[in-house]
Amino acid sequence: MKNNVIISLVVSVFINLVGMLINYFSFVKRNYLMFSIKMPGGECMNENGFGLNVFHTYAMLPEEHDGHKLTFSILGLILSALAIGFIVYVLLFVIRKLLKK
Repeated sequence: MKNNVIISLVVSVFINLVGMLINYFSFVKRNYLMFSIKMPGGECMNENGFGLNVFHTYAMLPEEHDGHKLTFSILGLILSALAIGFIVYVLLFVIRKLLKK
């Protein structure tokens, strides 16, 4: 059981770092996160994914400009790591149970 926890945490950290890098490079290229949860809100939209948050504001007048603000959220990264770690742990648990039969 201890091995499953360690393996799931290592896999979770790796997946989160890769996801964060992909999201960062996607933001640099397109101003949007590739893997995220989008929360629209009229003139704005918030994206959360792998510890990165992007807040988009959309111009409503011709002389205004759209804005995109990237921030890092340690809480978002921790929650993402725990969620993915739990999923990997359950998968390892099920696989080991099936292999014992």
